[in-house]
Amino acid sequence: MNVAADQLSRAATRSSPVEQLSGIDSVYFLMFAGWRDEMMSNRWHYAARWARNVPVVLLQPNQIAPRIENQAEPEVRIPGCEILSIRATGESTYGADALIQAGQVYDHMRQEGFRRPLLWCYNPHLAGLYAALPAVARVYHATENYFHFSGLSDFFFRELRVALSTSDVILAVSEGVAASIREETGREDVEVITNGCDRAFYRGDAVDRELASQRDRFDRVAVYAGNINGRVDFELVDAVAAAHPSTLLAFYGPVAVLTQEDARTWARVLRRRNVRHFGPVPSSRLPDLYRAADVGFIPYKRERALVENGFPLKALEMGATALPVVSSYMKPIVGVAEALVVAHTTDDFISAFGTLDRVRTRPEALVELAAVCDANDYDEKFISAVRLVTPAISAEKAVTTSLDVTLHQLGTGPWYDACVSYWKSVAVPERPPRRRSRFERVLRRPAAVTALLLPASIRRRLPSALRRLGRHLAED
Repeated sequence: MNVAADQLSRAATRSSPVEQLSGIDSVYFLMFAGWRDEMMSNRWHYAARWARNVPVVLLQPNQIAPRIENQAEPEVRIPGCEILSIRATGESTYGADALIQAGQVYDHMRQEGFRRPLLWCYNPHLAGLYAALPAVARVYHATENYFHFSGLSDFFFRELRVALSTSDVILAVSEGVAASIREETGREDVEVITNGCDRAFYRGDAVDRELASQRDRFDRVAVYAGNINGRVDFELVDAVAAAHPSTLLAFYGPVAVLTQEDARTWARVLRRRNVRHFGPVPSSRLPDLYRAADVGFIPYKRERALVENGFPLKALEMGATALPVVSSYMKPIVGVAEALVVAHTTDDFISAFGTLDRVRTRPEALVELAAVCDANDYDEKFISAVRLVTPAISAEKAVTTSLDVTLHQLGTGPWYDACVSYWKSVAVPERPPRRRSRFERVLRRPAAVTALLLPASIRRRLPSALRRLGRHLAED
């Protein structure tokens, strides 16, 4: 195991808060594809903690053509965790895709001897599989408020509603996410467990040498670590860089596919001498990067989905290294701590960015920040989640599917078409009636024997009516 994996493994194998989970024998995470390229996320922290108690399988819908061997791969960074690739899902083929996916997961369950799985869903596209698999219970973990997203199809929202309606437990990462789910579904049993941080992972005093070396050229160092995608307000970044030329804005993380406008602005930002993109980094480097910086920054767009629901993990992760943070406006993090400054406007952001740093932050504010991070440790979040889920996974509870709700809401057409297609692919066609040989037919008709087995010289002397009768009986 490499150093990064070893460090992550140690952080994930502390004492378990739950030791008597007799109702389940495995947890299957229904996820979006791209797990291997993700930085440490909400999914990571829950998978690592479940894996201390029962085997965890991360389902990745990344196959166009399913592989016949259907073998899971160990997730070497999380002991007790595997990655199973399954068929990707399409809107017009969800029935066939769900059948294939269910077959793949059934096969894996059979290989491992799992009989009582808990399903933990993040991906609404897998609503068909979520319903078709027999499970002790279903938990939908709402890390995004898709009801505030634009550009999603009507079918996606039907899938989302199916996933929510078939869930025994719904967990939301902010009150904004929970409120939307309650409003859209009428369910009042949505529970809120906010994002947190892995306190043990971020303890230490080492600093990243590469980033620390930049102090020779700049007065201060500011850091952003995470996905560089459509959430980032690149115009805000450009304004901050222009207003504070003596501060290095260091970006770490993969760049997603951007709109043309965002891509142009990002390219313009990178031309500034005080902005540098260092590329993706392993999660094991994050604590050292944060300790090497003076201030963390989260420059997100003022979009409804973010303003109402955003609670970035990086806010507390930076804080766990005593790094003060300035963030764009997101209601769920307002008032969390004095050293986490939430700016309402661009001018507020630029101003706070220029005055906030580790040296100038009051010691009392850093003590408060440490206490907030302790209170939001993912071990505590997991204990809270288990307490909410435990009533749904009792050892006496039957293992069931939830197909009725799914077919009612998504439509029976694709499901029936898939079933008929698979039935026809294995069905054996009826044999056509076997035509008897002329000899067999002749033997069944005494008159035909008389008419047709006589020598031709004699048969020609028979009356024509008898010859016709013989031919007719032979051909019957």
